[in-house]
Amino acid sequence: MQTQTIELRLSGPEELRDLWLDNLSDGGLFVPGSFPVSAGTDVLVRVIVEKVGPEAHAATTVLGGSVVWRRLPSRDPNAAATLRPGVGIAFHSDMRPRALFLERISRGVTTEGRGAVRYPARMPGEVRILVEERPLSSHVVDVGVRGARLEVTEAAYCEPGQRVELSVALPRSGEVNLAPLVGHVAWRSVSREGRTSLGVRLDLESKEERLHWAKIVTRARESLEEHPLRGGGSGRKVG
Repeated sequence: MQTQTIELRLSGPEELRDLWLDNLSDGGLFVPGSFPVSAGTDVLVRVIVEKVGPEAHAATTVLGGSVVWRRLPSRDPNAAATLRPGVGIAFHSDMRPRALFLERISRGVTTEGRGAVRYPARMPGEVRILVEERPLSSHVVDVGVRGARLEVTEAAYCEPGQRVELSVALPRSGEVNLAPLVGHVAWRSVSREGRTSLGVRLDLESKEERLHWAKIVTRARESLEEHPLRGGGSGRKVG
């Protein structure tokens, strides 16, 4: 049986915020409309936010979830005000990176002070703080047009402004850029579990560096827009 797909097209972050369901642990949305789905049904939701950030980029992602409740159209013609019919959808726990991406859009903080959307990613890499001798293993958590957020696997003692070199393996191909990309630490934080995160702003001074980083960002964006479930065939749009 194919998983049904619901498409939700929104004008911007404010409309997304209005439909966000805060009481669901892994995130969720109210999708207005009349849909032939019952509570407990697994669905895919393709969310398109048409204008995000100062440059008004479009952002798209697909999330798997389950219908947790339905609101049917009111049958009372004399009702002064009626709530919109639709379905409440709870996202599956493995959709959390995509749900966080949408939640950040809804709060207007996708850019972290930058002018472009940041895309969640999970790419292995190495970061070398130029005052240190040895590189530190890391994972790229999200990417934007001029930088990345990293999780470092061991303690990293550095301050904003310190120079770094970043090597990243491209998703899917595993290709690593031949020369490290140079930048600086924009911010550093340590979680309660002791994990160190770094925000890195890249210089991207050469054409080759800019093209290579654009390829990484494009791969992350394409991955975000892909069908998140395997083996279910292409869903059908409902509504």
